[in-house]
Formats: sequence, C-alpha cells, structure tokens
Amino acid sequence: MGKGVDTNYKKFAYNSNNIIKIATILQKSLNNGKCTSVEMKEVGRYIMHYMRMNLEECINGVEGIMENVRRSDTLDGILHTLQRMMQDIKSIPRAYEQMIAENGSVDKSMLTALVNVDNEMTSNLKLLNSHISSIKGSCSDSDIEELSFLVGEIELNIKERHELLKKLELKGQL
Repeated sequence: MGKGVDTNYKKFAYNSNNIIKIATILQKSLNNGKCTSVEMKEVGRYIMHYMRMNLEECINGVEGIMENVRRSDTLDGILHTLQRMMQDIKSIPRAYEQMIAENGSVDKSMLTALVNVDNEMTSNLKLLNSHISSIKGSCSDSDIEELSFLVGEIELNIKERHELLKKLELKGQL
C-alpha cells in the first residue's frame, strides 16, 4: 500500500473514531442529563474544527470557480459571505462546555436544540461543498442560484445558533 493511501486511511479512521466518540458523548448527555466539561470541550472543539474545515474548502472551491468563470457579482458576494461566515464561526463562543451547570447537569432541551442547529449547519456546509465540487469548468445561472441558496441557509443556521446562545445567556448558563 502506498504511503498516500495509508495516510488517507489513517485520517479517515481518525475522523471516524472522533465522530463515534462525539456521538457517544452527546447521546450519553442527552440520555442522563450529565456530562463533564472536558467531554463537552472536546465535542465543541471537534464540531468547530469540522465547520471551519468545510468552510475553508468551500471558500477555496468558490475561488477556483471564479478563476474559470467570467466575473460575476453574485460569485463575489458568495465568496465575501463565506469569508464573513468564517469570521463568525471563529468568534462563536464554545457553547458546549459552557452548557454544563456546576453540578454537572445539562439542560437536555437546550443541548438538543444546539445539536440540531449544528447538525443542520454541517449538513448544509457539506451540501455546499459537494455542489461546489460538482461544478466543472463552466458555471450556469442555476448553479449560482443553488450556491446562493445554500449560503443563505448556512447564514440562517448561524443566526439561529447565535439566538440559541443568547437564550443560554439569559438562562445564566453562558
């Protein structure tokens, strides 16, 4: 087996193990309402890393499309929005570890809401990344519309996450 194949396998196994570990931690927390801050810190770190990684791939993909396509204000806007999202995601507070009360309990409904928002956001990022990858050479108007739609959905997810974090602040958990 070549070194490149072996390296890719190790990365895949590492990511798969992390996903399983994160899912286990979240499921345990949702089932019994308890968790440690160390576990939640790991969940938050992995999820934010995954989001940043996907956003970087999307930004690079849109830049690649812009090199192959005539100048488009819409594509410029999409790229600018993605770059702004990257800054927004970097500035999002680490909500998972701060959801834990002093006694180790977790508000199940708030945790469920946060997991749902993050799940939807990562799914939309993956869809956007997949759509960007599928654009080869020329970019039609329908491709640009789809990119704009997906970017808008991700923006809504980020706003929804911010609103959820405000609710947590009002409850005194953040």
